Amino acid sequence: MKNVSQTWEKLRHKILGLGDASKHKSRFTNLRRRLVELRRSRSLIDLSSDLLFVVERPSGRIVDVSASVVDHLSTTRAALLSVSFANLVPDASWQQMLVLFDDLRKGPKRSGFVNTELCRAEGGSKFPVEIAIQLLRPGDIKYAILAARDVSEHRKDEQALRENQQRLRAIVHSSPIPQFVLGADHSIISWNGALERYTGISAESMIGTNQQWRAFYPEPRPCLADLIIEQDVENIPRWYGSYSKSELIEGACEATDFFPALGEHGKWLHFTAAAIRDLEGCIIGAVETLEDITERRNAEEQLRLAAAALDAAANAVVLTDRQGKIIFVNPAFTKLTGYTAEEARGATPRLLKSGVNAAQLYQDLWRTILSGKVWHGELTSRRKDGSHYVQETTIAPVRSDRGEISHFVGIQVDITERKRAEEALIQSEKLASVGRMAATIAHEINNPLSAAMNAVYIAASDSATSKRTREILGVAERELKRVAHISKQTLGFYRETGRSVVVHLPEVLDGVLDLHETKARNKSLRIVRRYHCGVAVEAVEGEVRQIISNLITNSIDALPEKGTLYVRTAGPLPVANSRDMVRVTVADNGTGISPNVLKQIFVPFFTTKSAVGTGLGLWVVSELMRKNGGRVQVRSKPGRGAVFAIWLPIERRAHIRTRIA
Repeated sequence: MKNVSQTWEKLRHKILGLGDASKHKSRFTNLRRRLVELRRSRSLIDLSSDLLFVVERPSGRIVDVSASVVDHLSTTRAALLSVSFANLVPDASWQQMLVLFDDLRKGPKRSGFVNTELCRAEGGSKFPVEIAIQLLRPGDIKYAILAARDVSEHRKDEQALRENQQRLRAIVHSSPIPQFVLGADHSIISWNGALERYTGISAESMIGTNQQWRAFYPEPRPCLADLIIEQDVENIPRWYGSYSKSELIEGACEATDFFPALGEHGKWLHFTAAAIRDLEGCIIGAVETLEDITERRNAEEQLRLAAAALDAAANAVVLTDRQGKIIFVNPAFTKLTGYTAEEARGATPRLLKSGVNAAQLYQDLWRTILSGKVWHGELTSRRKDGSHYVQETTIAPVRSDRGEISHFVGIQVDITERKRAEEALIQSEKLASVGRMAATIAHEINNPLSAAMNAVYIAASDSATSKRTREILGVAERELKRVAHISKQTLGFYRETGRSVVVHLPEVLDGVLDLHETKARNKSLRIVRRYHCGVAVEAVEGEVRQIISNLITNSIDALPEKGTLYVRTAGPLPVANSRDMVRVTVADNGTGISPNVLKQIFVPFFTTKSAVGTGLGLWVVSELMRKNGGRVQVRSKPGRGAVFAIWLPIERRAHIRTRIA
């Protein structure tokens, strides 16, 4: 304000020295208006936040400054008015400002700008400023207004921005994920190191171009990022087949494609592209990343094939976690146990616990597999329907990438039939041993039996023998003959020649029935024999005996007290494309056979006699009939008994005679 006061004093002196005021009214008014303008300019200068200097050219003498200059430089106005502005800036900057002064005076430009540093005082600290230069009046080269703006914070922001940009570029470039960035004009801004290594194309040759397609396709076409920039999502299926919207990034899209030209056998690549927007939400570019999923696709294919193999496997497969909770079962498991995959999943193998296996067995099993070893053994398990089966089980631990046991896989083989076969074989061997022993005993009995029968005969023939004694000896003779007959039948069963012979069926039938006489008598059964056959058959006699014995045994077992057993023969009967046959029928009026049982009656090991049956009797009948060139048939209704019929070929000579007749 001091300068303004001085100016006012000068104007006042000029007015007083004018003499007659009326003569110089116009001049006084102009001077007064100029003073008001000076005061208004002074106020405006002091209100400005910029650092305003009025300087004289070319000396740079500071004529006036704003109040903000005094505050910012921490000095006085008087101190500033005593120095040249040239002393507050570097020499090069002052020379640049002098050139701008001339350019402003000569040219149409009204202002110019210089970026430099400003000293707080001569020799003091410096800070960066941006100076706008304007002439005080157009064409006036003596005075200029310099508006300096402290850009220290702006420079810091710029530096921070540059550092952030450099850091971001370093992150993108060093990222292990191959990626590139496009500008709004589809030109490449960034092509990171991972993408360089993957494609073999350098960033130097790609940045600034719009040839991003060159890394993946044989001819120009849009990449996913190009379509994102154009917001042309509808056309993505045209180029990529199928796509999906990203679940993680709003507005981003993902697509997968196969590239046969990449690698030795082609590559599967998964792309993700997202738009880059400015603060106003406008798209200014796009970033696209790619992931080589070839190994994952191959692994998925291997898993699919493995799953198909598991589904087709004949043996049951079970996968559990470390705690034994079932995660997966294959269809064979469902077929074996009756439990569906949904029913088994989440349960434990205790689902199949039968209560038959010892607790120690399970303890040994868990101890073995938790130690990392494979357990192999047999378990009796229970199906969903409650029936039991025997399984041969192998359980192996599965280790994670860290080498820790994470899962267990078990393979179950149903060995129920095999176990029954083994049991039946053992029983068969026992029966064979008993049979051989019985034959041996029968053979050994023959000699003393003959002696006993001779002694009875001699005693009965003696004239001195009383009538009562002869009656007793008669009973003894009949019983001895019966023993001899049983002995003969027993030897007949176990003296197998192994070749077909002429077999007279009535003799065989009577012999078998005699062996079962005691069992039939104990149940008060009535046996009806009807033999209407005039020819013999040709077969292995011991096998025919076994066939008939098995059928008669089953009938006797099925008959109630005081039931009736029918044994009949008929023939010869003509058979197409074969020798004539003799039919032997074994029928009863017992409980009969249900349709479900009838379907499985000749299946080996199938039995309805769970306590004593082996399930081999009728299967042996069917096999021996096939071996001897015959067949077996059965018909039955529940509650109305059963009828078994076997067909055996007649003796060859009898067949010839029958045909001639």
